[in-house]
Amino acid sequence: MSRLVAAESPIQLGAAAPEAVSECALSEEQLWSWVDRDADELSTHVEGCSRCRALVHEIRSGMNAVRISSEAPCAVMPEKIGPYKVIRLLGQGGQGLVYEAVQPDPHRRVALKVVRGGRFVDPQNVRLFEREVQTLARMKHPAIGAIYEAGITPEGLRYFAMELIEGRPITRHVREARLDLPQRLRLFRDVCLAIHHAHQRGVIHRDLKPTNVLVDNTGQPKVLDFGLARVADEHAGAGRTFTGMGNVLGTLPYMSPEQASGRSDEIDVRCDVYSLGVVLYELLTGRLPLVTRSKLPHEAVRQICEEEPPRPSTLDRALRGDPEAIVLKALAKDPQQRYQSAAALADDIDRFLTGQPITARPPNTRYQLYTLIRRHKLAFASATAIFLLTCGSAIWVSLLYSSASREARKATQINQFLQTMLSSYDPYNPKGQTTTVHEVLREATQRIETDVEMAREVEAAIRETIGNTYLSLGRYQEAESHLWRVLQFHENTLARDDPKLAASRHNMARLLQAKGDYRNAEPLYRQALQIRRDRFGDLDVRAAETLHHLAEVVFAQGRRDEAEIMMRNALRTRRTLLGETHLDVAESLHGLGVILRDTGKAEEAGQRLKQALTMRVQLVGGDHPYAADALNDLAILDDGAGRFEAAENGARLALSIREARLPVDHPDLGESLATLGRILVHQDKTGEAEALLRRAVDLHGGTIPALHDRLGDARVALGECLMAQERYAEAEALLLEAWDSMREHYGEADARARSAGAALNQLYERWEGPGIPRLRPDPAAAPAGSALLDADRPRTTPSDGEPG
Repeated sequence: MSRLVAAESPIQLGAAAPEAVSECALSEEQLWSWVDRDADELSTHVEGCSRCRALVHEIRSGMNAVRISSEAPCAVMPEKIGPYKVIRLLGQGGQGLVYEAVQPDPHRRVALKVVRGGRFVDPQNVRLFEREVQTLARMKHPAIGAIYEAGITPEGLRYFAMELIEGRPITRHVREARLDLPQRLRLFRDVCLAIHHAHQRGVIHRDLKPTNVLVDNTGQPKVLDFGLARVADEHAGAGRTFTGMGNVLGTLPYMSPEQASGRSDEIDVRCDVYSLGVVLYELLTGRLPLVTRSKLPHEAVRQICEEEPPRPSTLDRALRGDPEAIVLKALAKDPQQRYQSAAALADDIDRFLTGQPITARPPNTRYQLYTLIRRHKLAFASATAIFLLTCGSAIWVSLLYSSASREARKATQINQFLQTMLSSYDPYNPKGQTTTVHEVLREATQRIETDVEMAREVEAAIRETIGNTYLSLGRYQEAESHLWRVLQFHENTLARDDPKLAASRHNMARLLQAKGDYRNAEPLYRQALQIRRDRFGDLDVRAAETLHHLAEVVFAQGRRDEAEIMMRNALRTRRTLLGETHLDVAESLHGLGVILRDTGKAEEAGQRLKQALTMRVQLVGGDHPYAADALNDLAILDDGAGRFEAAENGARLALSIREARLPVDHPDLGESLATLGRILVHQDKTGEAEALLRRAVDLHGGTIPALHDRLGDARVALGECLMAQERYAEAEALLLEAWDSMREHYGEADARARSAGAALNQLYERWEGPGIPRLRPDPAAAPAGSALLDADRPRTTPSDGEPG
């Protein structure tokens, strides 16, 4: 017989230990040894000592409750179970057995879990089995073993088939693969995100431990065995009310205090957070935080509830500071002091890995400064230089930039530091102001242009931040001058799979997208997405961000079905990683709403756009430009559905927000002017509409260089407004300008060129005049790159109305 109290198998704890009724010199360890060996030398003493007799009874009860499943007798292995051909026994537990089997159709190897007992199965085991089936069916995540199907054989044998995972426990994997600290943390972060996925679907695992987290030969972790999971009661009013057995189930060394002590009403997602903390402690130190192996169940429970584990740094000095703080926060006895979700734990790990301050430590100024220095000590002098540069201190700037040329090693740290300072000037920052941002950016640009001693990687980091700030402000020419240099530098100096190269390509693609150059933006997004997926996996916020924008440019080029799939995937990933309420989730809800709106799926489009608006108002306020973005697109949807009053109200509100928060020449302001103008035209309010649309044309035409897609759209809208007033000659001049410009810059087959051509066709159908030609509606009918012959055009406008 082996000692089993601390074995890694689920246990069900009984009542508390009886009080000792007599003094006795025998220790619990001696009694354990005697019971283990089933010896005779202490039999007489135990029979005569009430204390020892009670303890031995409890020891044996505990052993029976936690007996390792492999000691149980195994029935003869069947050849087939349902349609599955059984290959071999993989393992067995208290409730069932797991076989490797082959499914005939589709042909694949599976893990087949079978409930013990057949027709005479214990009802509790049936309930646990059915719960596991329902639980697995709720989840679809790359780090959670997938269920295929469940069934009952004619003999009454219950089974389910799931993904066959060939791997090793996570603790063994990190040891045998010799993973360093960052690699261990990244692997563990993926486990946290899988558990967060389960929590979002109302599932608490309750038995997290290394043997239930396998790592396959590709390095992908897989969370298994949801047999003890609790499932959220859909009718419960509170998020922490769950259905369950009411028993204390789990594996003792990995149980939270509330789980171990049987406080079932306190079991929530933070119970799994504690278990994750135990696994993390073991991954980093090689041992459990509390040694319960030689303890009776009631003593082990007391230890879990009351004793603090040794600080990880006492076992490995490399864990001092942030790693230790993360582990200890996850292991807090009080659930209120723990991370409140598995996602929060994963986020703090990401913060540590990227050199940012973690939430597990007090957010005081001293720690923030220490964290900045710790990221890269040699880069701190250059970061200080950037701060002083922004403040305008030329003397200190020159001195500290000189230091930067000698000491800066990683430009990303400077980029983060500068971004913090400039974010207050970003109009899309909730508290942003733009009164002095252009002066700051111009000064920063002048400094980096004239400082010959600045290290190139430092310059690239500063340019990247300045370029992104200009992009946010709608100053695309200035943004391009910086972002293009950064991309060229990274293309020439970095490895092909470097994440910084992916970021540079992504940023340049965002600029091209903003300028309407979708054809050139798409390959850059695809290259960035490939790097990010290769380095971080599909389930990554950076990959999801790039996928979101790629969906937008694919949609803009008319590939609607492809774009919808991409956007739904981006939304799903962001929800999985960030939760239901996050600005990135709102962004993808908005993007999906626009795609659905323009593909005729109006009902779902309205739902998605309203969800995005509600979330943005909740997170950043109703007067934020993000709210205006959603209002503008909802107005377009309402206009298309004939809800003109709602459309006009929404468009006016969006315009007022953008006028208050954005620079006077921001392209999004022009978009609002054009949207409201179009809506007013549809209501025959052409006087106000014309004034708004002329403002839009002037705004977009005044940018350097002109935004040809937005300018063309505004010209088409103004042309339609003039057409409604029967001012056909003026309308024609604008529509021809738009059509020629769109074809020149984006090609004959581009949707924007086709839209301008359709407006021209509409004009000529309405315009009753001699010799008015009909424009060919299909660009493919004309030679590539050609325009209508000048002789075929009516000369009704001055020469400045001709396309140039």
